[in-house]
Amino acid sequence: MSPEEQPEDADDGEPADRVYAPVLGVTLAWYVVPGLLFVFWSMLFGGGAAASACGPGLTCDQAGDDPRLALISALPWLGLAFLSSLLTAVLLRMIATTWRAISAGTAAAVIGAGMSTLLLELIT
Repeated sequence: MSPEEQPEDADDGEPADRVYAPVLGVTLAWYVVPGLLFVFWSMLFGGGAAASACGPGLTCDQAGDDPRLALISALPWLGLAFLSSLLTAVLLRMIATTWRAISAGTAAAVIGAGMSTLLLELIT
């Protein structure tokens, strides 16, 4: 076969185009699925203090803080973790050419969350 007859997708020694959507989708899933489960749980069980939570030294108001308020106060850190995970996913996809999307997305979610946790610990 002459060079003129070779198909467009023939291997010419250059790396193939990388597709980022699957990796970003897996990374997104690591944040969305637990988030939806938390919202579902907080709608069912959150918002009220259990009688056993009102122990010595605690008022029922302190023991029964709404978990949704805790989530709202943590949104800036969650956003930082999510954005750093997406950036890590893109970088991993660029560097690790043999990793599958689920491996790179999972690693990116873990690394991004870890970096945000470390930053939070250093600041507070």
